[in-house]
Amino acid sequence: MTFAAIGALFKRAPGWVWVALLCLAGLWFFGRYQKERGREEVRAEWQASIEKGKKEIERIKAKSERVTVKVETKYVDRIKEIRVKGDTIVQRIPVYISRDLPELPGSFRVWHDAAAQNVIPEVSADLNAAAVAPVDVAATVAANYATCHANAEQLTGLQEWVREQQRINP
Repeated sequence: MTFAAIGALFKRAPGWVWVALLCLAGLWFFGRYQKERGREEVRAEWQASIEKGKKEIERIKAKSERVTVKVETKYVDRIKEIRVKGDTIVQRIPVYISRDLPELPGSFRVWHDAAAQNVIPEVSADLNAAAVAPVDVAATVAANYATCHANAEQLTGLQEWVREQQRINP
C-alpha cells in the first residue's frame, strides 16, 4: 500500500469514526494521567503510613521500656526481701532445732535430694550415704523454700510484665 491508498482509506471513513477515534485517544491519555496521579497519591499515602507506623513503634517502645523498668524494680526488690527473709530463717534454725538431736540416716538425705531433683533414688545409694544433722536438713529445706518463693515472685513479675505489654500494644 502506498501513502495515496492510505490517504484514500482515511477520506472514506465517516466523520463519526474520527470522533470515536479522538474520543478513544482522549480517554487513553486521560487514563494514563489518572494512573500516574494515582501512583503519586498511593506513594504519598504509603510514606505517610510508614511515618505514622514509625512514630507508633517509638511510642510503644518508650512505654514498654518504662513498664520493664517499673516491673523489674518492683520484683527485684521483692526477691531481695525474700532472700533476706530466707537467710534470717536459716540463721534462726538453732533457736528451733537443737544440735543435740540425733543425726538422720543417710538414706533420708538421698531421698530428700532425689525428691528435690525430681528423680527416683537408687536403692544402692542409700547404703553408702552419710548421715545428716537435722540442722543441716533444716537449712537446706529453708534455702530451697526461699528459692521457690523467689521463683514464684519472678514468675508473678513476668506475668505482670506480659499483661502490661499486652495493654500497651493489644
